[in-house]
Amino acid sequence: MADLTPRLTSATDAADARYAPLSWLAVVSLVVGGGFVLILLVLGTISYRQGKPLQSSFLLLLPVVGVLTAFAARRSVRASEGARTGVQYANAGWWLSVVGGLCFFAYLFAVDWSVRSEAQRQFAKWADEFIKADPANPADPAIQAAFVKTIPPQRQASVLITKPDLFAAEFGPILTVFRQTNLLLIAARNKDTAKVVPLGLADWKQMDKEVVCDVTAKLTCAEGEFPITLAMLGVSGDKGREWQILRQNLFIPEDQYNRPVGNRTRYGWMVERMDIDARETATQFIATINNQLGRVPLYLPNALGQSLALDAFVSPKPAVTPDLAEKVLITSAARLVLAGPSGLLWKGTTAPPPDFFAREDGKPLSDEERQKLTSVWDPPMFVQDRVSMPGKRNVADPARNSLVQTEANRLVVKVPVEIKPSSADFQANPNAYAMAKLVLVCDDPAKAAELAAAKAAGGPMTNSPPDDLRAARYQFRLVRIESNLHALNPLSTEAAQRR
Repeated sequence: MADLTPRLTSATDAADARYAPLSWLAVVSLVVGGGFVLILLVLGTISYRQGKPLQSSFLLLLPVVGVLTAFAARRSVRASEGARTGVQYANAGWWLSVVGGLCFFAYLFAVDWSVRSEAQRQFAKWADEFIKADPANPADPAIQAAFVKTIPPQRQASVLITKPDLFAAEFGPILTVFRQTNLLLIAARNKDTAKVVPLGLADWKQMDKEVVCDVTAKLTCAEGEFPITLAMLGVSGDKGREWQILRQNLFIPEDQYNRPVGNRTRYGWMVERMDIDARETATQFIATINNQLGRVPLYLPNALGQSLALDAFVSPKPAVTPDLAEKVLITSAARLVLAGPSGLLWKGTTAPPPDFFAREDGKPLSDEERQKLTSVWDPPMFVQDRVSMPGKRNVADPARNSLVQTEANRLVVKVPVEIKPSSADFQANPNAYAMAKLVLVCDDPAKAAELAAAKAAGGPMTNSPPDDLRAARYQFRLVRIESNLHALNPLSTEAAQRR
């Protein structure tokens, strides 16, 4: 018969039933989860007061640790069969880590999405302006609107682009450099086909109250496809985040042959070849008029270089070729050494045509402007420093970024150069120069027709020129020199670039 006598629990048994050690993993999970939430509240408050988002994504490690330790603590307590306690702590740590972690992840995602969408929207708005811009005209509203987005946001609202004189006085030097970027010039010479295809943000980072983004895109046009990576700066203010396109990398990258990187159509390679030949002609012209062989001055009379330059590069029917002009300079230098000034016997054209000098905006020259431009010719004062690439002032060839145009039965290339007139404006500042363009034309109707046909045909794109175009050459002559005659100081221009 079963023993029905009730048993009394001893004091020792009761104490054992009431006490079990607390799982240290459960405590860790609660501390980590609670600490994570507390850190978020503290850092979030500080970031809010500073007016910048909390971008400490490494904090997501804390909820991961909290979830893992809570999971391990619950399993440990259940496996102990009552020997361990702390499930409540583990559950609390679990939920603090999961809810806090998900909320912080959603916050980071929202901030990232906001920055990316804002930057891409502002880039697209800017791209619409520069696609319509006319780099040849500094007063073009589209070029000015595109330029304004490249100055600091706090200045953009105060820029007086409706008052050209004030605008040119303050921003003339850096606007001149801006107009020479290969990105703008390629878009301008393909205005009917150019478009920008955004590819998104490569990266972005928070710096105090500023956001720096790298926006990627490609410029597609009749010439081909060219990659774009522009840096943008977003500055937080009272009106939200305002954006600036940073000028420092406002260029299509160049390859080892100094060509903008990209895949070109046959038409694009023809334009590239034409641009190269025009720049080589401009370099030869400058060397001839300055009585130089490369960079070696020959100290010959100015009239000799002027006459040779006119006959070899300006005359509709050149009396001499560029190669012959170089030989004449060499032999003249030798005769000058052997026979003195009487040994210089070259008698050629001495004065440029009446319409050889012009304003770049097409307006008639005033007497003062004509005098300034004429002073470029006598004595010749062409400067071969290059300002079109900020920070890369090469004492070498004319600027690589030429404006290529097609006219009826002929091809036109405007090659940027620097001039240093000997007028009073520039005598006061020995470092000053003015931007000018050598307007070169190729009067070959067959070449013009071939280029037009290639543009209409389109065709596949390649990363190297077709074999038959490698030996192609374009013969150019100089028809005029255009300039706005604005004095620029290279030191102040480079300082303005950093503003």
